[in-house]
Amino acid sequence: MTPARLLLILALLTPQVFAEPLPNCPKNRQPQGAAPPGGFEWKCVGAGDIPDGPWLTWYANGQLMSERHMKQGREHGRQRSWWPNGQPMMDGVSVEGHRYQGFKYWSVTGQPTTLTIQTEDDTPSAGH
Repeated sequence: MTPARLLLILALLTPQVFAEPLPNCPKNRQPQGAAPPGGFEWKCVGAGDIPDGPWLTWYANGQLMSERHMKQGREHGRQRSWWPNGQPMMDGVSVEGHRYQGFKYWSVTGQPTTLTIQTEDDTPSAGH
């Protein structure tokens, strides 16, 4: 195998790391944190350090873990996350902190999957 072919194979198998410029914060919001290699979390915050605007997190290898959008501390806008291997994990839109139907989920191998969340209200009573 030639060195050029080996490099091509490695490039195709290696997860992409975040190489885009960081987004701008909304008016009157301040950036907080740092992108790799200086940090693993970057977000926009308002008064009281409440997240308001883009919020990015990364795995230790520099692979983007999540890209969220916040409005006064609540999810609002497109929410996305990725597995450590770079495969998408989740993608959807939240409004005022609520995730509505339409969120898509994938397994670590890239297969579409569903997510079921059971809350205390859904749990049958033990009958005390």
